[in-house]
Amino acid sequence: MKKTIVKKAIFRKLNTAQFENVDVHVEVEEEIEWNTDKEKLEKTEKISKALLIDFNRTLIQTLEQLNLRKKIASVNGGVASSSLPENSLVKKSKKKGKSPPVDDDDDDYDVLDF
Repeated sequence: MKKTIVKKAIFRKLNTAQFENVDVHVEVEEEIEWNTDKEKLEKTEKISKALLIDFNRTLIQTLEQLNLRKKIASVNGGVASSSLPENSLVKKSKKKGKSPPVDDDDDDYDVLDF
């Protein structure tokens, strides 16, 4: 039987107002015993799932306690993608005669829901 200490953490910085941030940090450290690599992987995956659930609950409680709303974060900083200058990928694809990538609004957001 082998033993391993597994340490995992999730950090998130929330912008609550201009020049005001709240850091949400959830961390877990646990010792596991395992015989095979498969068993070790299964146990570390369970720790990851528990950490994600705990982080999501902590995030929701933090937002509620501070009377803040959960917002969808835009990857491009809230600027509409149609108003951004063309990136080099689009320019290269036009030079090669290919059509530019389709602008899919769903790809502009990073949402973490459990």
